[in-house]
Amino acid sequence: MRMNRPLITLAVLTLAGAPGPAVFAQSSNNGPQMNGPVVSGVCFLSREAVFANAKIGKAATERLKQLATQAQSDIDAERKPLDADVQSYRSQAASLTADQRQSREQALSQRMQKVQADQSQRGRELEATREKALAQCSAAT
Repeated sequence: MRMNRPLITLAVLTLAGAPGPAVFAQSSNNGPQMNGPVVSGVCFLSREAVFANAKIGKAATERLKQLATQAQSDIDAERKPLDADVQSYRSQAASLTADQRQSREQALSQRMQKVQADQSQRGRELEATREKALAQCSAAT
């Protein structure tokens, strides 16, 4: 079957003028919605997407995960003996005098407050590290 030359030319021109993947990517529902019409030749960059996909952002995210895991394991190690002491106290509470119970409860409460304070401090440190990493990523991109 022989194709007509003007028909082939029309097909090529139609395909060449068809919107490419970049235009379809702009109109996808995966990203944030923009207010207003799509402007040809304008590219919208998502800072979150840059951080998530850039090597520096991936490295920062991985390091933050490592720091968070380490912080959690430190808190768990600190809390484990305390939990054991609380269980021990609960099993012995009935046989203790009121003064002994009050004394042990106070000691356990102070230790629990220290663990909670340490946990809160580690959370603040991780948040400060995250903010610093994002600032460095912004400066590098």
